[in-house]
Amino acid sequence: MIEFQDVSFRYQGGVTGNSSPPGFKGFAIHIQTLAVDRGERIALVGPSGSGKTTLLSLVAGILRPESGTVRIDGQELSRLGDSATRQFRIERVGQVFQSFELLDYLSIIENVMLPWYLGRGSQKAGLHKVDTRRRANELLKEVGLASRANDRPGQLSQGEQQRVAVCRAMLNRPPLLLADEPTGNLDQDNKKMVVDLLLQQAQQQDSTLLMVTHDQSLLGHFDTVLDIRTVSGGGVPA
Repeated sequence: MIEFQDVSFRYQGGVTGNSSPPGFKGFAIHIQTLAVDRGERIALVGPSGSGKTTLLSLVAGILRPESGTVRIDGQELSRLGDSATRQFRIERVGQVFQSFELLDYLSIIENVMLPWYLGRGSQKAGLHKVDTRRRANELLKEVGLASRANDRPGQLSQGEQQRVAVCRAMLNRPPLLLADEPTGNLDQDNKKMVVDLLLQQAQQQDSTLLMVTHDQSLLGHFDTVLDIRTVSGGGVPA
């Protein structure tokens, strides 16, 4: 499902103008090899600044490596142009973020359906809007939020918003699910609920789950715990 071969990536200090923090000297990781099987549930751990989010961004095709090969579900991402990479990500990758990333001006069900709206015109997005809305309603029902479908994100608790974000990520039944600190803003009860939901949805769809976390209490729920420092240079200065 995920294959890295001799992948290198580098951030250079100052290349993004004023967005680099003071004293930032650059950052580089190198991953000689990484292989993740279909259906595997992996917790990705490591200290802050060691490259966990960078790794997820390389997997999603948001970042492109300087060298090496990244294959996702058999597709070599470097062979895709920007438009094709974006479409690949919409159709094949579900993403969940720490800050939920819901759009306040859309209803809950419209937020869940966002991948369909973004992917219209593709073969997979050829599903009728009615069928997609039915799928979105089914997901919301599974997470206990069917009655909130027409509410706005600001009317929901943080735990409820993250459940909506998981529904959005699973709308297209993606073979790959990426979660970047999805429990970071949640209390202990909601942390367990969201992790259980991610694992349940991944199992139902036979999706691979790669989740970044700092929370040691969650690690026992996963098939594998992967320390970024065992597969990369650990976020060394560039």
